[in-house]
Amino acid sequence: MRLLGSNHISAAQKQECNQDYFRRSLAHEETLQCGCARVGKRPLSWAVWLGKLSDSKGSLLDRWDLEFSHEHIFFDDSGSNFGFSPYGLFQERSKHGYIFEHRCYSATKVREALRQLSDASIGSYNFLLNNCQDFISKVMDKYR
Repeated sequence: MRLLGSNHISAAQKQECNQDYFRRSLAHEETLQCGCARVGKRPLSWAVWLGKLSDSKGSLLDRWDLEFSHEHIFFDDSGSNFGFSPYGLFQERSKHGYIFEHRCYSATKVREALRQLSDASIGSYNFLLNNCQDFISKVMDKYR
């Protein structure tokens, strides 16, 4: 088994491995019927938190998915989580450093929304045009 952090595989191979893991994780969780899914934000791994530039709910930066932060979905019932990066979909090891929205989304409905997203609709990562915040927006569009 190759590790996703290994220098011996290409970025495309890492993304394919992450997509496959994402699909298997959702299939494994199908039996879970209740709970909350929450959206959280943290500083970018290579930057610091910049106040309103990092979290400005309802602002133009927020609506255009251009806040200077990483956005991620966490499930309270299973502890699993999903986010999007240059290497594709991934899971965090910890909630440390995240600031969470107060809203509780139906975990069952969020999982269904995630299953409805195709690889094509998720697309390739682009810091300005298709980032982690765009991914969360796509999930929430399917959720509604």
